[in-house]
Amino acid sequence: MAAVGVLVLAAARRIWGIDFWWQYTTGRLVAQHGIPQVDTLSYTRAGEPWIELRWLYCWTLYSLENVVGAAGLVFAKTLLLLLTFALVVRSVASRPSTGVTASVLLVGVLCAMPRFFVRPELVSMLGFASFVWLIRGFLAHGDRRLWALPPLQVLWTNAHTVFILGPLLAGLAALVCALRVLWARRGGDDHTAAMRQLRAAAAITLLTIAACLVNPYGVTGALFPFKLYAEMSGSGFKDYIEEFKSPFVFTALAAFDAWIALIVLCGVAAASNLRRLDPFWSILLASQLFLSCVAVRNLPLFALAAIPFVLDNFARSPWLAPPHARRNAWVGSVAALLALSLGGYYGEELWTNRLYRRTGDPNETGFGMARHRYPVRAVEFMERHGMRERVFHTFLEGSYLTAHGIPVFIDPRLEVYTEEQFVAYMQLVQGKGDWTDAVARHRFTVALLDLHSSLVEPALASGWTLRYFDEVAVVLAPRGTFPKARPIREHADFAAEVARLRKLLPPPQPAAWVVGMPQPYLRVAGFLLKRGVPDLARPFLLDARAAYRDTEDIRRGLRLVDETRTQSLDALQRAARERPDDGTAWLRLGWAQLQQADARAALRSVDRAVQLVPRRSDAWEMRARIAAHLGDGTATIESWQRASQLQPRRVELFVELARAQLHWNQRDAARQSIRQGLRIAPENAELRTLQSSLAKQK
Repeated sequence: MAAVGVLVLAAARRIWGIDFWWQYTTGRLVAQHGIPQVDTLSYTRAGEPWIELRWLYCWTLYSLENVVGAAGLVFAKTLLLLLTFALVVRSVASRPSTGVTASVLLVGVLCAMPRFFVRPELVSMLGFASFVWLIRGFLAHGDRRLWALPPLQVLWTNAHTVFILGPLLAGLAALVCALRVLWARRGGDDHTAAMRQLRAAAAITLLTIAACLVNPYGVTGALFPFKLYAEMSGSGFKDYIEEFKSPFVFTALAAFDAWIALIVLCGVAAASNLRRLDPFWSILLASQLFLSCVAVRNLPLFALAAIPFVLDNFARSPWLAPPHARRNAWVGSVAALLALSLGGYYGEELWTNRLYRRTGDPNETGFGMARHRYPVRAVEFMERHGMRERVFHTFLEGSYLTAHGIPVFIDPRLEVYTEEQFVAYMQLVQGKGDWTDAVARHRFTVALLDLHSSLVEPALASGWTLRYFDEVAVVLAPRGTFPKARPIREHADFAAEVARLRKLLPPPQPAAWVVGMPQPYLRVAGFLLKRGVPDLARPFLLDARAAYRDTEDIRRGLRLVDETRTQSLDALQRAARERPDDGTAWLRLGWAQLQQADARAALRSVDRAVQLVPRRSDAWEMRARIAAHLGDGTATIESWQRASQLQPRRVELFVELARAQLHWNQRDAARQSIRQGLRIAPENAELRTLQSSLAKQK
């Protein structure tokens, strides 16, 4: 019961996967328009071939969600996982004591737990377990249940791209039958019966292979897994996608410890029954152990192969045979105690969410959709302001956009996009690419980014402005676009947004047992600290401490808040003095001085910066803003002119220049700036407004 309890708690986890929304959208496409043939979700690959072998899973997901909701999907996932693990345990004809069985099952569940998502691999887990159960029944009794494999293979083929395991498992059954025939020829068994079983296994293997052709894409679909494997192995995809990496990358997770423990258990079980190892279980275990070493996403399949291997060998081990009844009883008692202890510990860890908090996971035990995970309100904001065209976004946000019919730049359907496109995208998202160049090439009009994306700073530095933020995401747009979505720049703007966010993210309620979620508060606090409003960040840090406990990251944030107004400025002044030829150091000092409302000192620092780095447009932009604050029209206009000369394709610079020229009564120069800006962006709303204003003044 301890192992089953942990399995249920591990499965009863809210939906939070990146892939959920594009799979839901695909299911809707299948229900409304049929199985897709070309891409319709992105604007970068629109019309390109799209082979979607998961269409049956996606359609089922969409249909179920409409009937039972997100909570019902989590409940269905829990039932599927219970059935999956029950099948692999039942596939062992004779099992050791209840304590040993429970302990092995528990370790297997902990090993597979990180992959308990609502996603198509649930089908592969169940398909794998079903095939193993049916094959073991056939090998043990020669019954006719093996004929169920071909129809099951048809379902598997149309639900997940790992369906290739089906024919391989059937082929393994035929191989074991062939080994039995060889043994029978040596006088070990009935040769006629062995040949009959081999013929049946061979025929069913061929039918199972043929069943792979029963898909909307025919031979192309049946061969698609091989193409995917070639593309994913040792490629740029593997460099960036965590589930394609080895478990040795994730040594801090509980699943890694369980994986190692399961390998050790397999070794002990094999040693205890070395002379009577079953070829089916042994080959199956070796193959899945290899796959689990290659990629962490294969841990569940290894667990599903390891559990029956260990149980079968312990059940038939001479170490625990009837002559050693006292040893058997002792091992069973220790195993039962271990199962109860581990089950109680991990059960409480899951039930109280402590396991998720300790590993930094923003999810929690429960049914329904994960909270504070998807950019729900950010997308609502975008739709209210018509921000739907040529959106750039981070990965999870792209998946969510598909459900709202907003064309995406890229999404987790990796087989749709080229490796070159994916790698370039990931480098850009990680701050290794050129944001300005990407905007010019792809003509982005909006950016929906994770709250702590590395792209926020480059986008803001290039003239984009912050329009919205919450605990999940930010919305950015170029200056001068979407005038109804007002930029968030000043302290008062941030204070107003925080007041709005407070209604959606109130202070946490004290909980006696189940721990709270500190991540949303920590994310908001970190973002506000980066934006230079530490006074607004402090309450969220205190909320994070109240939600969970006084951790080091919270203490560090509070220290940073308390020290920002003094030590940070002192440190920047010291850096500028120590590196007098470093234009960036002077620029940072000028920004800090401006935050301290010392505009004249800021102007002196930025003047020094533009002397040292005269080709940095952001330095001239800062100089223009400081000069405007001080009322120096000549310096303001000169600075905007220099910035626009350095980046002649940035229309927002011409908007600012024209505004400054109008403010200081330089109408002819303003007309020229407006004409230059309109040549770049003929439909720019702010330039059209300024042009109309000039026309009325005539």
